[in-house]
Amino acid sequence: MKTLKNIFVFLVICSMTAVLYLGMKTELSPEKINYGTVIAEEGNWTEEGLNLNYHCRIPENTENTEWIMLLQTHWKKYEICIDNEKIYRAVNEQTGACHLFSIPCGKNLRIRYLNESANAVKDIQQSKVWIGDKSGIYMMLVKENFYAAVFAVLALVFGILSICVGIHMKTAGDIKNGKSLICLGCYVLCAGIWVLTDSKLLLLLTQKTGVVELVSFLAFFGLPVPLMAFTKKMFPVKEKMLGIFQNLFVVMIFIYSINYIGELVSIILIIVTEHLLMAAAILFVLYSGYKELKVHRNRKLDRIMAGYSMFCICSVFALGCFYVGNSVMYSVSYIIGIVGFVFFLADAAWISVYDRIRENANAAMYAKLAYRDMMTGLGNRTAFIEDTDAEQTYSGSIAYIMVDANNLKKINDNLGHQKGDKLIVQIAHCLENVIKGDGKCYRTGGDEFVIFLKDKTRQNVEGYITRIQRELHIADSQTDIPVSAAIGYAWTSEKEKNLEKLLHEADEAMYENKKELKKERN
Repeated sequence: MKTLKNIFVFLVICSMTAVLYLGMKTELSPEKINYGTVIAEEGNWTEEGLNLNYHCRIPENTENTEWIMLLQTHWKKYEICIDNEKIYRAVNEQTGACHLFSIPCGKNLRIRYLNESANAVKDIQQSKVWIGDKSGIYMMLVKENFYAAVFAVLALVFGILSICVGIHMKTAGDIKNGKSLICLGCYVLCAGIWVLTDSKLLLLLTQKTGVVELVSFLAFFGLPVPLMAFTKKMFPVKEKMLGIFQNLFVVMIFIYSINYIGELVSIILIIVTEHLLMAAAILFVLYSGYKELKVHRNRKLDRIMAGYSMFCICSVFALGCFYVGNSVMYSVSYIIGIVGFVFFLADAAWISVYDRIRENANAAMYAKLAYRDMMTGLGNRTAFIEDTDAEQTYSGSIAYIMVDANNLKKINDNLGHQKGDKLIVQIAHCLENVIKGDGKCYRTGGDEFVIFLKDKTRQNVEGYITRIQRELHIADSQTDIPVSAAIGYAWTSEKEKNLEKLLHEADEAMYENKKELKKERN
C-alpha cells in the first residue's frame, strides 16, 4: 500500500513538472514592460453577437512616448487590437489573468471578448483596464500588492528556515519534531509562493502570466498536503482519517494538472471541490481537537486549535468573498487567516522543540550527575569502572596512581564532618592542579582517589607523584586542618594487560606508603 502511495505521489510530481513545462512552452508573451500618471479609461462596451467589445481612443502623450495598458480579465479567450491590427490573442487564459502591454498614443484600442460565459455581464464587470505611463502603472502595482509582497517574503524565509531546522533535528535524532517542522515549513513555503504568485507583482518580472497563475494554483492546491501531514503529527490518534484527507488533496493536484493539459472539467468545479475538501478537513480537525481538549488539555493543543479556529473563520469569510466576486478581499482574508494560523502553529511547534530541548538538557544533566562526584566534581566510581572497561584493549602504556587521605576519621570525630569534607575537597584540588588534562581523576570511595594515565613513562608517573606531594604540603600549610595522603602507583607497557591486577598493585603500593608515613609519625 505504501509503495502504491509513493508511486502515485511520484506521478503527481511528474504531472506538475509536465504542466509547468507545457505552460512555459505555450504561453504567449506580450512585450516585457519596464514603468506617472494612471488614466482609468472607462471606454465603451458594445455587443457583437455573442461577443463583447471594449473600445476607446488612446489619449495623446505629451512626451510622445508609448502608454502602458494593464489588463485584468476573467475571460479565457479575447483579442487586443490597435486600429484593427491584432497585437495579442488569448486562446485559453485562466480566469483572472493580468497582462501589461505597450500601446501607442493617439490610436484606437479594442478588446474583443469572445463570449463563452453565461455570466457575461458579471465577468465584464470584474474585468479591468488601466492606461498610463510606466511609472504610474508600476507604482500602482507596487502599492496594491505591497503587503502581499511583505508576507510572501517573510513566509518564504520562515518556511526555508523551518525546513532547514527540521532536517537538522531529524539528523540529530529528534525525528518526530523534525518532521513536524519540515511539514510546517513546507506549508508556509506553499503559502508564500501562492500569495506572491496570486499578486500582480510578478508582472514586473515576467509577462508569462499563464505560468505564474499555474504556479499559484499548484501552490494553493498543495497547501493542505503538508498541513495534513503536520496535523497528523499532532493528532496521532486520527492519523488514518487525516491521511485520507491528505491523499484526497494529492488527487486534487493531479486532477488540476491533468485538467490544465487537456481541459476536462471547469476549473471552477475543481476549485469548488477543493474548497469543500478544505472545509471538511478543517471541520474534522476542529471537532477532533476540541474533543481531545476536553480530555487532555495542554498548551500545544491549545495553540493548534486557536490557529485552526482563526483559519476557519477567515476561510469562511474568504470563500464568501470569492463566490460574490470580490477577489481582493478573498486573497486578503486568506492571507490574514494564514498569518494567524502560522503564528499559532509555529508557537505549537516551538513548544514541542522547547520541550525536547529541556528533556535533552535534563537527560544530559542526569547523565552528568550519574558519573560525577558531587562533593569534588571528579569522576565517581561508576565513571572509573566504565572508563577502565573501555581501555582493556589499549595497546599503549597505562598507569594507576592511588591516593588515600590520611586521618579522615580523626578529623571527622574531633573537628566535625565539615572539616573532613574540606580535607577531601583540598586533596581533589591538589590532584586536579597537577594532572590537569594529562589524565583522569576519580573519587572511588570516602577517602580514596584514583588517577588514570595513558602513554606515560615510569619517570613521568613518578614526577606526577612528586608534584602531588608538593601540592599537598602547600595546602597543609595554608589550611587549618592537616592535609596529607598516602600515594602508590603501578605502571605497565605490556600489550596484554590485566587492569584489575594493575589496580591491585597500585593499591598495595599505596598501603605500603601509608605504613611508612605512620612509622615516621610515631
